[in-house]
Amino acid sequence: MKYFLLITTLFFSAYGFSQESEYQIEFGVVIHNKAGEPIGFEQTTTIPINSKGNNSLYGMVITRDNTKSFKLGSVHILPKNPKNWKKVIGKSMNIEKKGAVFMRTSQDDPPGIYLMEIYIDSILFHTFEYQLIESI
Repeated sequence: MKYFLLITTLFFSAYGFSQESEYQIEFGVVIHNKAGEPIGFEQTTTIPINSKGNNSLYGMVITRDNTKSFKLGSVHILPKNPKNWKKVIGKSMNIEKKGAVFMRTSQDDPPGIYLMEIYIDSILFHTFEYQLIESI
């Protein structure tokens, strides 16, 4: 399996999580125009491995309206199989206000259930369960 992991810091700031409601968190797939440029984000947990001839870019975006930074980390569990879990640890980054963890599908990715664990300041904050499906 070939995975492309991109952890992006955007220009914003957030701080450690005394309450989950302090953060806005979205999971989904990036929408591209005909020229291949990203133009939007659709919230979904069903991700096509290949969409209209292109690998899918998907992940989560987290935002907080606080001026203090926080550490964002991720662990990717693929595929969900009780006999053979494979974990990929993402690079932790300091985030200011808004950050994202994105992955890109590969033709070698098997359809199935996957997990993405999100950590804030080294504490598990949220786990996304999502499904990679055959190409559309």
